Amino acid sequence: MRALKIALVCNGAILIVSALLALFYQPVFVWLTGFMGVSLIFSGWADYCGFAVIFRSLGRK
Repeated sequence: MRALKIALVCNGAILIVSALLALFYQPVFVWLTGFMGVSLIFSGWADYCGFAVIFRSLGRK
């Protein structure tokens, strides 16, 4: 699987988990949800994804 695809799956999973944590556990996790949303907006705008860079350095294409 390509690094960018893995990064998008990880971003989506983190968004879902943080939204559920904010809903059921502690409202402060809304900040993590917001941070990940801003990260996705930035990666779409700047064509740079930090997660993809990390996965590429770990050996993915």
